[in-house]
Order: sequence, then structure tokens, then C-alpha cells
Amino acid sequence: MGGGGNHITAHLCVCADGRFFPTMIIFKGSLPHTRFTDGVPDTWLYGSSSTGYIDHELFQTWFMKGFLPHCGRARPVVLIMDNHDAHISLPVIQAARANDVVLIGFPGHTTHILQPLDVKIIGPLKTNMASLASDLGIVCPSLTIGKSKYPVLLKYAMDRITQSTIIGAFVKAGIVPLDRGAIDESQLIPAMFPAVQNINDDNSAQTCKECGRFTVNPLVKAGLVPESLADILVPPASKPAAQRNKRRIVTEGRVISGDEILKELMEREKASAEKDRRDAQRALEADESKRMKEQEEIEKIKRKEERVEKRLAREQEQKKKADEKIDRGKLANKKFTCEVCCMRGRVLDESKGIVRFGCDEKVCGKWYHFECLHRSEQEYLRESMEEGESWYCKACKPWLYCEE
Repeated sequence: MGGGGNHITAHLCVCADGRFFPTMIIFKGSLPHTRFTDGVPDTWLYGSSSTGYIDHELFQTWFMKGFLPHCGRARPVVLIMDNHDAHISLPVIQAARANDVVLIGFPGHTTHILQPLDVKIIGPLKTNMASLASDLGIVCPSLTIGKSKYPVLLKYAMDRITQSTIIGAFVKAGIVPLDRGAIDESQLIPAMFPAVQNINDDNSAQTCKECGRFTVNPLVKAGLVPESLADILVPPASKPAAQRNKRRIVTEGRVISGDEILKELMEREKASAEKDRRDAQRALEADESKRMKEQEEIEKIKRKEERVEKRLAREQEQKKKADEKIDRGKLANKKFTCEVCCMRGRVLDESKGIVRFGCDEKVCGKWYHFECLHRSEQEYLRESMEEGESWYCKACKPWLYCEE
């Protein structure tokens, strides 16, 4: 059923005693932004999916919260439904078996005569909805039902379905009471062309792997079309082999909650868990490999930085040694020339124990090695240093050195 340009699914379930089970409304994309639960029973459930159709999780929610709490205490309980994959999951089957609920799936293409909802309820329900929508002014011929109005409109339409109508639907389907003769066999027709029933699966009906077109007309091979019309009456192209749906088509009715399907689902669950484990292991190994590569890259950068630091330290050491070598041979300023030996002083003389002394007379400016001074000059120099006084050379103040 459409609503506001979006698909909306109403998941309905009826009981043979003439009542509806809590309904689940499934919206496409998201729930309505405006209030949509006003005037609707509190037991109804709501959900959303990307398509607006039911899926495993939504059906599981309805089964746990909508069916089990409202199916009564008598056991066993039989829930008959179609064989759609969305209704079959391991949690649902396990919950059904734990609560003594038997799940039965209809044979394929038989819901129009076997399912009570299709037999006598869905048609009148749609008619009621269209009539109510028009009477209540919810829609006009150019508009569709809004998402937020859909639940309450459905509720009013369901209220018009009488208990006797629901009971009659089960009678007409031959379910309650069980009556094989209730089925209108005129609605069951055999396959008209059994020879080409599985025309797409026939190995002889070869198709192009790229476009899916038949390379040999299978209708001609089956004798249904003369050779002269082989290029005119051609079956539509099928999907290329790589795009064909691999899903198994179920044609027979079956007990969904039986041991066989439970075993199949448990094996599938185990295989899925094993696949997830392998994927997680591969992801972990990939992360470990990435971490190791990152660690190696960090170590490589560290080694490079250490090499750069060592090279810089080596260059600084070499520069320092070169500077010392230059300084050791560098001559000092000319004023440091000894007045006695006339040797010009070096910058690093003091570090080698070579000491020079200058006269404190401002106009003198002469320098002397201690060893080059006369004995009297050396004694006077020592006395001046000990007493913290100025020292004058003999050339400037010779009277200081007169012998008594």
C-alpha cells in the first residue's frame, strides 16, 4: 500500500477465533516526523527499512512482541505464513520451538486460495481504507495517504472487518475446520508448457554471458515456434549468469520450525560465524602487518635522525678542533709583544702556562713575559700582586728599582 509517495507495509495476522493480532507498520526510510500513533492501539508495533518491506529483524520483533504475548496459553499453537525468506531466521525458529509454536509455510503460489488474509480479508480491507480516506477528507483524487495518517486509517478499516468475516476466511481456506474439499480446484492449473518450464535453467538454452540474450531460440527447440519465426518470436533476455539470483525457490509447503530447517539454519549460522571469524582474523593480521610496517617506518625515521645527529655532532667536533687548531697558531694583538724577547704572544698562551704582564702606566703600554724580567722586577711584580697594587716597569719608573 502506498502512502505519501513511500511504500508502507502493514504486517497483519488473524486468528481462527475471529480476531486480529497486533499489527506492525513498516515505513520506508524512517518513521514519520509527526505524531502517527494517536487513535491506534498501544499493542501495535512500528519499524522502518530501506525498502519499506519487512526483513528478518522486523519479523523477529513482531514475533517476539506481537505474536507470542497474544497467542494465548493453549499449546501447541500453529502459525501459518508464506515461505518468504524474511520470515525465516534462527532466533525466530528457536523461540517458536521453545514456546511450542509450530511454523508452517504455504506452498509457493497458493496464498490466494490457502491464506485466510488473501482469501477474504485483504480485499475488503483495501476497499474500506479507500472509502474511509475519501469520507474523512484525508485524500482527494490527486493525493495519496500521508505516512502519519496511515496507521489510524488502517485501524478504522480493520474495525469494519467483522469477527465472522475472519472466521469465514479460515473456513473458506479449509484450515479451520480442516477441509480438503473447501479448496476451489478450478484455481489450480497445471503448467502449460512443461517442456520449457525451466527454460532459463536448460543447459541447451545457451545465453550470452555478457547481455543474457539467447544464442539459440529455446522455443524453436521445444517445437513451440516454427524455424521461420525463430528471429521474431524470441523469449526476453535473461539476466547474465553473473547477475542471476542464486536464491532457492521453495515450491512445497513445509514446517519451518522443524528439525531440518533448524539444522540448516544452525549450519548456516555456524558457517557465517566461521566466515566472520576468518574475516576478523584477516583484519587483525592486516592491522598487525600495518602496525609493524608503521613501527618499522618509525624505527627507520629514528635511525635516520640518529645518523643526522651523529653527523652534526661530528661536524661540530671537527669544527671545534679546527677552530682550536687555528687559535693555537693565531697571533695575539701586537701590544702583547714582549719588550725583552720581542716574541709576539699567542691567543692560547695562558692555557699553556705562558703569562704576560703589562705595565700599569697609561702612557707605557708595554708587556713582558715573567721569565724575561730581571730578578728585582720579578720581586716587585710579586709584591704588587700580593698587595693588590699597580705594577710599573723599570723603563717607566726606574727609581722604584734603585738599590738601597
